[in-house]
Amino acid sequence: DDNFICVGQEFCLENFTCPDNDDSMTFLWTLPDGTTSTEESPCYTFPAAGTYPIMLEATNDCGTVTTNRDFTVTALPIAAAVLDSGSVALDNDIYYVCLEDGGKVRLNGDASQNANSFNWSFSPTTGVVFVTDMNNDTTCVRFTTPGTFTATLRVDNGCNTPDEVSLNIEVSGQDQISLDPQGDGCLTLDYSPSPLLPGVIYTLNGTTY
Repeated sequence: DDNFICVGQEFCLENFTCPDNDDSMTFLWTLPDGTTSTEESPCYTFPAAGTYPIMLEATNDCGTVTTNRDFTVTALPIAAAVLDSGSVALDNDIYYVCLEDGGKVRLNGDASQNANSFNWSFSPTTGVVFVTDMNNDTTCVRFTTPGTFTATLRVDNGCNTPDEVSLNIEVSGQDQISLDPQGDGCLTLDYSPSPLLPGVIYTLNGTTY
């Protein structure tokens, strides 16, 4: 994007000094790191995000003029993502989702830095349906089949140097519980009191002990 100056990318300064057909014209650029250049349109690589002043001094037979301009440098995007509802995250960095709970989760990428473009994708693409827009920093999906899925968030800005982050998701199906048929019947209980205390008469179901 021509409107962006990005960290680590070479940026060539445009010189609009007139008259542009004056062979006696000389130039002196003062760059942010203190170095100078006598090229008509030098190139420079900014090491970090921020606002940097650059000065251009043009000289011909009529004299010298100076102009200053601040340049804003944009940092490269950094992707960050979590599942913040509808799942359980364990220590092994895997999110677990249960279909019996509806299978719907929210993916949140608003912790990404320096990004104004977002895109969510899944592998495999079957077994999952987007409920909201996949091109927002936060989106909702619903899983329809159990399996192992990878959700990827890709972020970018005008620097056109995208960054990605992936989440591992295990989707479990609904548990099925079944019992073998049981026939009707009565249990037989054999019991006799023990120990018997002296001088005590015990009667159980007509039997005296």
